[in-house]
Amino acid sequence: MNIAPALNGILGDTKRVAPLLRSRLFGELDPETAERVARVGIIRKFERNVRIINQGDSPVGIFIILEGRVKVFRCTEDGDEIITRLLGPSESLLENVVFYGRPSPVCAETESDAVLFAIPSSSLTHCIGSFPRFAMNMLGVLSERTNELMYQLELVTMHPAVERVAHFLLRVMLESGGPKVEFTLPYEKAEVANHLGLTPETFSRCLKLLSARGIQVQGRQVRLEARDTLCFAGLQGPAQQLPQGDPHARKPVG
Repeated sequence: MNIAPALNGILGDTKRVAPLLRSRLFGELDPETAERVARVGIIRKFERNVRIINQGDSPVGIFIILEGRVKVFRCTEDGDEIITRLLGPSESLLENVVFYGRPSPVCAETESDAVLFAIPSSSLTHCIGSFPRFAMNMLGVLSERTNELMYQLELVTMHPAVERVAHFLLRVMLESGGPKVEFTLPYEKAEVANHLGLTPETFSRCLKLLSARGIQVQGRQVRLEARDTLCFAGLQGPAQQLPQGDPHARKPVG
């Protein structure tokens, strides 16, 4: 059974079907279940820099990104942002928050014009109770969030700054379609630095070091000497030219 026509009618646009089916929550769902879950969702369109949820709000559901980019962050008492996640199409957000049973500990805001697929909390509870595969997918997503946070904490506290930057560039390259010699950063450099626990100045110094290793970054454009350059860039010396931790960086918040 081809689920695409049915989802196209629900989502209102053929280009939104693939990101939904690639999402972890819809992975491995049989066509009938995928259609029934999709029918409880709501398409929501946002312009750039619009808050999806504020820190302290009561969560109303979860979201799957169909188009655009979203950042998840915490606000400190001083008004600074600490970016915990940078997300694109097929990725989801607020799953852990909706089951938290308390006000949201994070904010979420669009980084670009975006189209999100929202599943309200009440419908989400129904889907989990009615569709075992969907329930298992939700458990998988929550497990992934725990692992992501553990890895992010290790990355920003134990790894040299240049290694963090090289790893992030590698992730962006792979998410943009696999090994290639040119790709585009989907985020502002200042936000990437924040996410990696670095000041903008340290981030810039890392880019200069990486340029000597075959990685050129001009604006948001990244050009590599070879397709596998990023696989080794963060492991080459002299990493000691930059501090392992950035003394001026914001501390990670769990």
